[in-house]
Amino acid sequence: MFEIGTTLLEARSRRNLDIPACEAGTKIRAKYLRAMEDEQFDVLPSPTYVRGFLRTYGEFLGLDGQLLVDEYESRFVRPEERAGEPRALGSRASRRGTVAPRRRRRRRTEAQLLWLAIGGVMGIALLVWLGNGGGPSTSEHLANGLPSGPVTPTTQNPTLATPEQSQPIKVKLIGAGSYGSYVDVREGSASGRQLFTGLVAPGASQTVATMSSIWLLASNPTGLQVNVDGKLESLPANQTTFMVTKSGVQTAPKT
Repeated sequence: MFEIGTTLLEARSRRNLDIPACEAGTKIRAKYLRAMEDEQFDVLPSPTYVRGFLRTYGEFLGLDGQLLVDEYESRFVRPEERAGEPRALGSRASRRGTVAPRRRRRRRTEAQLLWLAIGGVMGIALLVWLGNGGGPSTSEHLANGLPSGPVTPTTQNPTLATPEQSQPIKVKLIGAGSYGSYVDVREGSASGRQLFTGLVAPGASQTVATMSSIWLLASNPTGLQVNVDGKLESLPANQTTFMVTKSGVQTAPKT
């Protein structure tokens, strides 16, 4: 066990760096840097920010960022607060959290396929019936004032998904600048399923894909570029949370 704040402060002193210089290098606000050195982690917006900022600040000072995060987890975070983190494969909670959504998606897909199959069978049966003369004759159509010949559907089922709607959104995160950026990527919102978390170093990349939108936290926005389905975008320096959709990157409210 070691003191996180003391370790950060001593590392900064060895490098003869002041807080403003660290703020410029990490893109983390000075009040958050001081809070980490004082171990006042409740000043930061959430544990997610604490993890990302500790990792970024520690690696900026030449420390093991993951070691700092592990120490923070063991001393300051209760087990029930560690939402979204991987659990042991034998954990019952893990099985409920990952298997249940898959079962729901599988049942929904099977129901859709069943209705499509029923519709296809009914369509084939109708064509066979009309081809065998099962429908009204031409004379019956004329007597009833109806046009003769087969009826051609004029509308499509509006509930069927278009090919564009069934395609996933593919997002490639590319590290840039001198330090890259620590990121937390989730499906749909800040409380959604975690797709990736970690440091995207300069020149490195990480690709994620999902059928819905993507919520993105970037501790150093200027050290990250986002490629959305082939369209490359840079992030504004004054924002750390974003929503990524097929139309591009938009800022999201801070949590």
